[in-house]
Amino acid sequence: MISLYDTTGQPVVYVDPACQGLYDAKGRLLAWFEEDFLYAANGRYLGWLHQGWVYDRNGNPALFMSNAIGGPRRPAVDTSQPTPCYWLNRAAPRRTATRRKARPARRRRATDWSTLSGPAYFAQ
Repeated sequence: MISLYDTTGQPVVYVDPACQGLYDAKGRLLAWFEEDFLYAANGRYLGWLHQGWVYDRNGNPALFMSNAIGGPRRPAVDTSQPTPCYWLNRAAPRRTATRRKARPARRRRATDWSTLSGPAYFAQ
């Protein structure tokens, strides 16, 4: 299980062991990966993954993994919270081509934090 952290170092979402879905602490599917692209549960394009960073649609880093490479200065991560393990017996998120919305061209990666870090990233 992989935690994704926001600009304050707090865990925001958790990636399932197969790296297919992103879930909140209550086990709700927030997003899913298709290759390196990230889509909201409703199919809306959110951004992409690169070297442990999740970028927003504008190319700004919004979330990071503890082993992310490069990017802006990272805060210390909070490992005091227990990691949820609700997906142990859960099926992979269902994705279909008709659900996925069109995505714009990938933008250049920026070095400034996104204003959408944390739960706001999934509401964009």
